[in-house]
Amino acid sequence: MIDFAIGIVTAVGSAAAFGSFGVPIKCKQILDAKVDPLAYQFYKSLKAGLGIAQTTWSALSIFVSFIWGAFVFHEPIKSLPLSFVGLFLMALGMSGLGYAAQQVAANVFKTDKSAEGEQSSPQKALLAAKKKNFVIGVVLACCIGVTNGSFLVPLKYAQKDVKGIIYVLSFGIGAALVTLTAGALYAIGCKLIGRPVPSLQVRVASGPALLTGALWSTAGRG
Repeated sequence: MIDFAIGIVTAVGSAAAFGSFGVPIKCKQILDAKVDPLAYQFYKSLKAGLGIAQTTWSALSIFVSFIWGAFVFHEPIKSLPLSFVGLFLMALGMSGLGYAAQQVAANVFKTDKSAEGEQSSPQKALLAAKKKNFVIGVVLACCIGVTNGSFLVPLKYAQKDVKGIIYVLSFGIGAALVTLTAGALYAIGCKLIGRPVPSLQVRVASGPALLTGALWSTAGRG
């Protein structure tokens, strides 16, 4: 009974942390400074909006991890039909949240009309850019959902004595190496197309970014 209670508390805490780790990106200092997405490593919420991005990748993460566990690794499931019912209800709830967030995002796409009732060229360009960013954000959120639902798969293929803190340390090293590699490639790409290499803006972004990382790590350990 105690183990069950600990599991429930841990799951609720993990869900709260996972549902909140994207909030710091929306703080005023980050938005005002226009911190480069790669510098913050949170490109998806900048593009699609936190509400839509969070619901999209959260739902996909659960679906993907369920597929891995149930159909690839054949982990024991008490009732597959009830599992499908739970997934359906979760998808329904996530769809409702996503729809509500989309209704709010739809207001962003509205532009003022000119005196003649037609949009000016700058307004049309701005609207097109916002719609493009929205689509990019949703696509990236889907990619995040798939990868996030799969990130523990390598643990299944690790040696039996590799678990807990040992795996967490290896995971952290891998994440750091990928971040450094992605940053280097991004900087090279900027140079090649003639764009300035973005500043990390340590004073502005480091605090919220570290909080984001701490919340995400807390959720992952839950």
